[in-house]
Formats: sequence, C-alpha cells, structure tokens
Amino acid sequence: MSVSARIRSHAAASLHSDLQRALDEYDAFKRARTLSQSFKREPLQWLGATEAQRMMVTLQAELDSNKGSETHRRACFSLICFLVKKLRALPLSILVIQNVERIGQNPVAGGGFADVWRGTMNGKAVCLKVLRLVTEQDEGARATVRKRFCREALVWRQLKHPHILPLLGVNMELFLPSFCLISPWMENKDIITYLRKNPDHDLYRALIDIAAGMCYLHSRDPPIVHGDIRGANILVTNDGRCCLADFGLALVTSESVTQVWSITSSGTTKEMYMHLAVQWLKL
Repeated sequence: MSVSARIRSHAAASLHSDLQRALDEYDAFKRARTLSQSFKREPLQWLGATEAQRMMVTLQAELDSNKGSETHRRACFSLICFLVKKLRALPLSILVIQNVERIGQNPVAGGGFADVWRGTMNGKAVCLKVLRLVTEQDEGARATVRKRFCREALVWRQLKHPHILPLLGVNMELFLPSFCLISPWMENKDIITYLRKNPDHDLYRALIDIAAGMCYLHSRDPPIVHGDIRGANILVTNDGRCCLADFGLALVTSESVTQVWSITSSGTTKEMYMHLAVQWLKL
C-alpha cells in the first residue's frame, strides 16, 4: 500500500471513529434528557466548527448511501439535526451550488420570512427562495429565522419522491449576506392558479398525487408532518403532476404531535396548532 493510500485509510478510520463517538455521546444525551436526568455538559463540545462541518458531511453521506439499519439512519438524522441547530449552518460541501444566476432586479413573490426569485442554472429555470435577513433588525429574530431556514433545507434535502418538489441545493453568495434554497422552476405555478387556467384538469388525479406525497412524508423514519398543506404549497409540473413544496413548517416527529412553532411575518415566534393527518392524532 502506498503512503498516500495509508494516509487516506487512516483518515477514513479516524473519521469513522469520530462518527461513532459522536453518535454514542448524543444518544446518551438524549436518553438522559428523556429520563429527566442532568447531563454534565452539552454534547459534542470536542467538535470545533471545522470538525462539525466535516461531521455533518459524513452524516449526510451516510443518509444518502441508504446503507445500514433504520436505527442507524435515524440516529444519523437526529445528530445532523442537532448540529445544524447548534451551528445554524448546513453541510456546505454537499449542498452548495455555485453556477446559478438570478433573473431581474426584484423578487416575483414573497412570504413571511423569504422572497422568491427566478433564476437559471445550467440553462434551466430555477426558483430561488431567499432568506429575508437584511430587512430584519432584531438579532434574535434573525437567528430564529436562520435556524428555521437551515432546518427546512435539511429536512427537504432528505426527501426524494415524484410528488415532492426536489431541493437542488443552496447558494451562499448570490444574495449576500443571505442565502437561498434552489429548486426547479414550476411554470404552472401552484394548483390553485393551474386549476383556474385548466378547469378540466382531473381533480381525482391531483388528490391522488397530493395523498401520495403526504403518504411518503408520513412513511419516513422518523415520520415527517408537512404542517402547511394548502393550495399555494402544491406546485404543478409541466406534465400536470402535483408536488408538495415549502417545508418551512415541516415537523419531524417520533410520536403524535399537534403543536409546532412558526415564524410570523415580523420574524417573531408564535404558537400554532396544526390539523395533522389522522394517523398522528391520539384519540
């Protein structure tokens, strides 16, 4: 074995060891918290910013590989959620896309905490969802919005299904100091707009598409509840297929939950009660 090969082998073994150490430590932390026991300190303090980024990339690679048991994948997802929340950052080397350009000088739409721009990537139209940080003066509110945005990107990144709008990646430079989530541009827009222009569209097919997307979310391990199913968040592809979009309120849960937190238009948090799928309600 060559010197370079031995170095790579040693680095891989070291990274695997660190990954297992992090998974074990975070699992112990969760168990202690569940049992209302005190934990001497916050877990993973031995991870610096650079090491944490490397750890997130490794965890995402584990999730993308579809290898290992469901228990292992669940532990990896739980840990990467914790790191994203702690750092308010994402595994950049996997998610970042550079070759994207925006079109025009103004957004085409806006929501509570983000603006929507049209852009291009490799000659194809894309949607750029831009975190609205510049106009928010309150530092605490900015931190909350950024945390929610990172969480949306992380949850969205794990989803791959014909009736889920895919996340293509993230760009950190186009809208400095903010960043944007990149997804395919839907010329047909949302289902409400589409039905106005196409009143003869098969409604039964649309409902089947939406149900298939929701069923996929609920079948994840851990399950995911969208939290904001409505016409504006159901987009229509060029071939008339419905896709669920906007995972800003998505709730990753391991049990029945009827209470989540959302961001108001001013950036502050408020308590909301969502109408969840029947299978998540304890009667």
